[in-house]
Amino acid sequence: MRGAYWSKQGRAIQSDSALFLESGGELKLFPSPYDKISGPEAQPRYYNNFVLCTRNALWLTLQGSLYRFTGSRWSPALSSPRGFMRVSSFEENDAGYGAAAVEMIMGRIDVYFWEPGGALHPFPKEEGDLVLSLDVSPKGETLMLLSSGKLRLHEHGNIQTLPPFPSPVSHPLAVRFRPNGDLWVCTERGLFLCRLESERWTTWEMGSTGRSNIVNCMTQARDGSFWIGTRDGLFVRSLQGKTRAIHTIGGQVLGRVTALAEDREGNIWIGSGLSFEGAYRWDGRSWRHFGPADGLTARLVHKIVVTRSGQLWFLGIAPGSITKDLSAEPGAFRYSEGTFHRTSTAEGLLDGRVYALVEDRNGALWFGTLTGLSRLSHGSWKYWMSRSELARFQVFTLAVDSTNRIWLGQTWAGAGCIDSTGLVRYYTVNDGLVSNRVWDLLVDAEGRLWLATWEGVGCFDGKTWMSFDVHTGLANSEVWPILVKNHRMYAGTQGSGVSILNLDQLNAAPPMINLESPLIDEKRITLSWSVNAFWADIPPNQIDTRYRLEGQPWSVWSPARTIVFNHLGAGAYRFDVELHPASQPGVTRSGSVSFTIPPPLYLRPSVAIPMVLLGLLALALTAAMWERKRRYDRSVRESEVRFRAQYRSNPIPTFTWKRAGDSFILADVNDAGLALAQGRVASWVGKPLRELLQHRPQSIAYIEQCFAEQSVIREEMEYSFVTDARNVDFVVIYSFVYPDMVLTHIDDVTERKRSERRIRESREQLRALAARLESVREEERTQLSREIHDELGQLMTGLKMDLAWIRKRILEFGGYAADTMMGRVQQMNGLLDDSIQTVRKIAGQLRPALLDQLGLMPAMEWQAKEWQSRTGITCQIDMLIEEPHFSHEQATELFRVFQELLTNIARHAEATKVTVVLDEVENEMYLEVRDNGRGIREEEINRPVSLGILGMEERAARIGGRIIFTGEPGKGTTVRVTIPIEQVTP
Repeated sequence: MRGAYWSKQGRAIQSDSALFLESGGELKLFPSPYDKISGPEAQPRYYNNFVLCTRNALWLTLQGSLYRFTGSRWSPALSSPRGFMRVSSFEENDAGYGAAAVEMIMGRIDVYFWEPGGALHPFPKEEGDLVLSLDVSPKGETLMLLSSGKLRLHEHGNIQTLPPFPSPVSHPLAVRFRPNGDLWVCTERGLFLCRLESERWTTWEMGSTGRSNIVNCMTQARDGSFWIGTRDGLFVRSLQGKTRAIHTIGGQVLGRVTALAEDREGNIWIGSGLSFEGAYRWDGRSWRHFGPADGLTARLVHKIVVTRSGQLWFLGIAPGSITKDLSAEPGAFRYSEGTFHRTSTAEGLLDGRVYALVEDRNGALWFGTLTGLSRLSHGSWKYWMSRSELARFQVFTLAVDSTNRIWLGQTWAGAGCIDSTGLVRYYTVNDGLVSNRVWDLLVDAEGRLWLATWEGVGCFDGKTWMSFDVHTGLANSEVWPILVKNHRMYAGTQGSGVSILNLDQLNAAPPMINLESPLIDEKRITLSWSVNAFWADIPPNQIDTRYRLEGQPWSVWSPARTIVFNHLGAGAYRFDVELHPASQPGVTRSGSVSFTIPPPLYLRPSVAIPMVLLGLLALALTAAMWERKRRYDRSVRESEVRFRAQYRSNPIPTFTWKRAGDSFILADVNDAGLALAQGRVASWVGKPLRELLQHRPQSIAYIEQCFAEQSVIREEMEYSFVTDARNVDFVVIYSFVYPDMVLTHIDDVTERKRSERRIRESREQLRALAARLESVREEERTQLSREIHDELGQLMTGLKMDLAWIRKRILEFGGYAADTMMGRVQQMNGLLDDSIQTVRKIAGQLRPALLDQLGLMPAMEWQAKEWQSRTGITCQIDMLIEEPHFSHEQATELFRVFQELLTNIARHAEATKVTVVLDEVENEMYLEVRDNGRGIREEEINRPVSLGILGMEERAARIGGRIIFTGEPGKGTTVRVTIPIEQVTP
């Protein structure tokens, strides 16, 4: 058995030639691509055959192919044209999205991805050998960690490079997704978790326009659907998450919907304080409009309220700007049995511009209006309307809590609470309220008070104030309506839709406070702590804490994690840190650390006496140091004089730039610099850098970089002198001098550059001459070979024919003389045969005829056989390509390199076998010669006297190629000659 793997089909067990599936305690043979293998090839190369099981599917690699089990059969998903495949990384999520790094060509790894049930597609321009780790998210995104530490994300056809890891995450080794989409990062320092999906907050966006996401009101109907009034009409969101938009009713454009409520019969009512007149009712089948003809004389309905007793109230306001005559405002309308009943100033309201209404547990009605608060209880009115009673007159929102206390919200004044005596107590940001601009109030089923403000959402449980803003995950801090249903808090934002807080997450494990050991200095105490939420549900920088030192008051809530105390007296102290309740309602988590500050050293007896003695010694040392300093100052002045003389006489032009504000000024120039600039620089001393070098922005940048990095920068530049029409090459060196100077050294390297150019030209000429000499040499060899072969060969062939004729005549005449002459003729005939073979041998060595007649490959094969017969060393030659289209010069040079390699092996390698390969790889033709000899050493390759190697390198360079020698002592030498493919294409 080679391994066992788990998938949703069961446990797959792999052997060398079969696949088994174990399920329910039963083991049976599982059909697989192994079944197609029979005969001699039934023993595949098992080192790269594996079962790749995922929770979603079964995969298998076999003999260069990747198979996927779909339904009831195996299907090939990817095949290698060369019959080789190795899978280095493989991941597939539960939905069927996957990715893999596959090697089908030795040394090159490609990355493939696929969608559920789809084909495998390669990642464009992604090199798998650079991928350290890869994983597929639950959404089908492929994340690749490269060897450089970068993250590459493939998201449904789009590839992007993600921002780098933060500083604590260094040297990442692997990445893995959690089932909820969060990301684990494994590093050398440990595990890090990146929260990509929030379990605390979610967001509903109503549409693509900004007005659609400005929420003014919302309610949840009895069928579970959410009705949301926005600046762009009405939106209905079902329990399945589908959203239906209603922009018009009966041809009327809704615009801003500010009023929304569901009555006892399940009808939905809407109104607007700005866009349309009257109110609309949805009975589940159709819409109906209510206006003056129905008794609803309010032109604009700002808010619709269903009281505790089930009464339906419509709060009206007059269109346009507010007038002084508030009695003209429409007031509030109660709808009962198809009739609207108006309550206005005539019935006892303070004014007719009504913003809020609430019914308390005793049946009293509270009206929030522009000029104050009115209460109607058992037919009697009571008012709160003076500065002594209210912080501001306008009451915008009202709520009643479980103890029958009335809460009122006033913009810019915070939240007020009316107790049983009728007094109003205000809560503001100083008490923990998130903002004083309160727009909506609500008391949930657990008795908590929720406040919607312009800087987030607040919550008061009777003891503690909690805040939820953008720092804790809220999408937008400007909140108007607020709703709490089914352990969810829904906040309607002004531009970001509805943000939903999972209240169950508030009961998760509270964040942990870790206090570090205090850093105690003589007069400075540094205390640091860290706060980490469970599963990183809340980013650490979004968790507020407060602290106090023993005997001191608590600090304000803040994300600070370090505090420094100065000039604390000696003694023992206790330092406390407390977690903000918003991070964990109902739980107060704190931490503390104790430390002791010892008394000053001079008050300790063990230190006082030695201090007196040290003081006397210090006086003596001070006198000695004063004298030494006087001598030192004199030596410094002398050094400055010497340095100044050296600076002035330095033959290299030097300019001194001194930092002045945010720029530099020219502080000094030596004599060589004055001579270089022909004396013009003398008037430049003291002027700004940007004025003097405005035509050389690069030099300005180098000076500023040198100062910023406190380093040395080298720049080469060419300058043209107009006076004598010549070009001069300079090397400019910028050096930082502590504390605020940069020296610029300008060295004239014109002659050196000219010498370098002449040397390069001379080398090119020598190379060209060597190439010409080699060409002439080959031409002479070719001519000489042809003449020897043609002239001497024909001549000797004619002599042989003459000898044959003489032999024939002698045989005709017979006799003793014939026998004697016949022996001589036979001897001459043998000499002629030897001469013909020698001529052919010399001609072949000068230039084989096969090279010109049949091409390079037959010539190399002939040379290998001839060399093997001559040396007795086995020579195996493998031509893996067809005859390439070499030019005459390329074929000659490559053949001569081959001849020289065989000659060197016979002389120095002490080998018994040689292997020659000619092939094409990666757009290059290469010739590889390997032997099993002693192995060439590095010093033998680089010796100046190794003229054979140098000659081969020059031949390879002449045809645009390169030659590489590698050797391993005792195991042989490998020589590879490589020629770019474009060099050999006709």
